[in-house]
Amino acid sequence: MTSVNYTQIFETFLGNITDYNFTNLSISDSYSLMTEYLHKVVAETYLRRIFSSIKLDDEVQTVSFSLKYSDGEDETEFVINAISKWMVYEWLQKQVRSVDLTAQYFGSKESKYYSQSAHLSELRGLLDDAYKEARFFVGDRGYINNSYLGDKS
Repeated sequence: MTSVNYTQIFETFLGNITDYNFTNLSISDSYSLMTEYLHKVVAETYLRRIFSSIKLDDEVQTVSFSLKYSDGEDETEFVINAISKWMVYEWLQKQVRSVDLTAQYFGSKESKYYSQSAHLSELRGLLDDAYKEARFFVGDRGYINNSYLGDKS
């Protein structure tokens, strides 16, 4: 089994987003939030199906895995990128399902008002794009490494 540190995954995830709220959080709080995203991602059926086994160890902060139909090459970078893309999707889901967007805005006439529905629609578009990108990234691996072509290891 190959192991990857949570830090490697989290750094790749943070490199894919711009969220200044993470800088306002303590390190332990940001790691806790990203660990929550990581657990949700590993439970994702589409991603999970490429692994013959995957185990998260929060105490040591490592992901241990072995891939189905491995080509014998080190696929650590693929796994880090695949997980981080799914984490971006989880992060966006939290943005779209925010109470700030679902609550009706009440303000005075002098207040600037931006259309919540237009903003929510744009966020949903981003969410759809992130989902497609994550699925295609994992699906492209299956194009070569699959049960039809056989295990190449």
